[in-house]
Amino acid sequence: MNDWPVDPELDSKLRRLVDAELTAAASERVTLRRRSRGRNDRAIAGIGLLAVVVLVASLAVRMQLRSGTGEGGIDASASPSEAASPTAGATVEAPITPPGAPSGSPVVWPTPTGSLPPGATMTCYPDKSISVTLADGRVLIVGGCDASDPAAGRASEVYDPQTSKFSHTAPTSTDRGFGTATLLQNGQVLVAGGSDEAAELYDALTGTFAAAGPMNVARSLACATRLTDGRILMAGGDAGGTAEIYDPATGKFTLTGPMSATHDGYSCSALLSDGRVLVVGGEQAPAASSAEIYDPVSGKFSPTGSMASGRSVYFATAALASGKVLVVGGDEKGTAELFDPATGKFSPTGSTTRIQEVWGSAALLDGRVLVVGPDPNAPTIEAGFREIGGSVLADYRGGEPVTGRPRVTAVAPMWMMAEIYDPATGTFTAAGTMKVPRSNFSGSLLADGRYLAVGGGSDTAELFDPKTGEWTLNGG
Repeated sequence: MNDWPVDPELDSKLRRLVDAELTAAASERVTLRRRSRGRNDRAIAGIGLLAVVVLVASLAVRMQLRSGTGEGGIDASASPSEAASPTAGATVEAPITPPGAPSGSPVVWPTPTGSLPPGATMTCYPDKSISVTLADGRVLIVGGCDASDPAAGRASEVYDPQTSKFSHTAPTSTDRGFGTATLLQNGQVLVAGGSDEAAELYDALTGTFAAAGPMNVARSLACATRLTDGRILMAGGDAGGTAEIYDPATGKFTLTGPMSATHDGYSCSALLSDGRVLVVGGEQAPAASSAEIYDPVSGKFSPTGSMASGRSVYFATAALASGKVLVVGGDEKGTAELFDPATGKFSPTGSTTRIQEVWGSAALLDGRVLVVGPDPNAPTIEAGFREIGGSVLADYRGGEPVTGRPRVTAVAPMWMMAEIYDPATGTFTAAGTMKVPRSNFSGSLLADGRYLAVGGGSDTAELFDPKTGEWTLNGG
């Protein structure tokens, strides 16, 4: 991102300016907590556009600062109060050092990948994409590319763990960011929702998509669960308390339920050992702490015990070998609970060591559970959108004033770390941090037990090895 010559003196002034403004904003408690991914689609798209504008403006500011204040610019030697006045119009860029890196070594995002071999990176920088491991061990990644370009938004790629390379495959009919991708028993993949009620089937043998459905209700951030008979339960998401069943035999969706609570915005589901499905959480109370069970035989939902904590966004569920279900995150505290189908009740288990928001998870082959989320110990910014790590673009061009100051908006990916839950001990153990900061990445468990994380605003991918507890950059 930084293509201009390095100027330590100028960078030092810019960093002081950014630090002063962000500190002032934080002290006045000017914080806008990020809401669920489903509710923020438009905001995220706007921020992406802002980042481009900010980058261009940053170049202009550097030119202005080299020659002094410049018309409409900020004097880098001015006091914080002068620099933060509503009439000051400028944009600056401030790099942030990643956790564990030597002092004074800022990171540019996306991380330069010129040393990676051809095919080791994706052809776009997907954000909010979805992925699923195919029957042959490869991984299908769809959606989440440049939403302003319809063609790019429909792009799909396949990752081959044998070659560690990405390759193009047929595009989807529409952008599937925040949709669902579910492997069917016949080896096809049902890709549904994200932006509308459309659905389609991906054939891994031909590398093509074909229309399916459509769903009865448009869904984003829905729960998709493959039942023991091969049908797919689609529940919740931005579709209120509705649910429907996809039958591969007919290629059609049929409404079922309804649910007893409105599990909207963000919720999670897990297939129980007896074939029923547990659905928990939601953006709005009381659904955030509620849970219910779907019976595929009767086609009905029934309430079950409530969770001790409300879980509204960024949490995960995982079915354990014991038959219990782990529910973790989503309450901004990192707590976890176990659901016992035999009693219909939740009980507390160990909390995470640091992770408070779970952005990715997987039930590992050895019975443990991997959870991935932002590291709260990494450098943080509490102004505008809360972000962690990466290169921060801070916009000082005015906008809606907050207590006499122009709004500060930080745009940055996050430093994601891993933790592993051991059902035998009921505890979490901290593991490695990703090599590249990411936002809405997607993850898939590979046949060899490793976990693949792709996208999140980067064209790179990383692999987590449960045996070592470390991440490696794909192709690195």
